[in-house]
Amino acid sequence: MPYDPQKAIEEQAEARRSQSWFLTKAHEFTQAHNRLKHTVHTAWRYPLPPWGRFLMGCFYFSIPVTGGYYLMSTTVSKSEETMHQRLGSGMDGEGGRIKGLGQHVVIKDQTGERVEKVGAGGWGGGVHLANSDEQTQQVNRVNLERFLKKQRKLKAKREREALKKAEEV
Repeated sequence: MPYDPQKAIEEQAEARRSQSWFLTKAHEFTQAHNRLKHTVHTAWRYPLPPWGRFLMGCFYFSIPVTGGYYLMSTTVSKSEETMHQRLGSGMDGEGGRIKGLGQHVVIKDQTGERVEKVGAGGWGGGVHLANSDEQTQQVNRVNLERFLKKQRKLKAKREREALKKAEEV
């Protein structure tokens, strides 16, 4: 009897599966799923008219959209719950300790209400927000120009070195 490598591989896989309950169940699930796919794509096959294909396309499109909608609504509600736990009774609700959106927030504490800046140099540290002043924009522009100039020099140097190597060969 000649040696069959495919059969040997199958026997090794079966031996591994028999040692692990999880692998056995995963293999059984995979086999059942493949049988179901085969049945759906062969025995239940029925040609649809154009309006039927359109409806099926709408149905298949709507599944991830509705699933994503419910997932995002659950995520938002969980996020709001944790925000209320961390910040008291809410950001903008009555009795909340922090109010406001954007660059400034109103903070209520024992001393009263005060307005603080959010972002770089303000409450919570952070980076400069998109609505930075002209001086910050000018500094960022100069730094970007310096960076790009340095990158152009490095690229030109690499190209010269590559050309030298090509000439030497």
